[in-house]
Amino acid sequence: PAAPAGAYEAASPAATSTYTSPNASAGHVAPGETYACGVGNLCDLVWDPTVNKWELFRMFYCNRYYVYYWNGGGYFWNNQTSGTVARFYDQNGNTLRTDTAPTGQTSINWGPVYSIRNC
Repeated sequence: PAAPAGAYEAASPAATSTYTSPNASAGHVAPGETYACGVGNLCDLVWDPTVNKWELFRMFYCNRYYVYYWNGGGYFWNNQTSGTVARFYDQNGNTLRTDTAPTGQTSINWGPVYSIRNC
């Protein structure tokens, strides 16, 4: 699908780039640009204010990924094997949301999300 288009805040000197631990494969996508989420991935779109583009994280390896500087509205696409459940957790490790593959691009508020288990 196309990355969401729209007006976002311009980068500021205090802005920090988004990242995960452990590292997930990542790259930037301009608003409105088409992107792919390969089979087997949980893909996450997070706004990166340092470059004014979406950062696309592809979580392929089964793991619990801790997310940093993921703020505001974004999207995920659970393109893993059918029936695989992705879980999104808050700062206390409580489940905020689950999503069973396969799904299309789905909106999410990244603010309360502190970690993701993709499998």
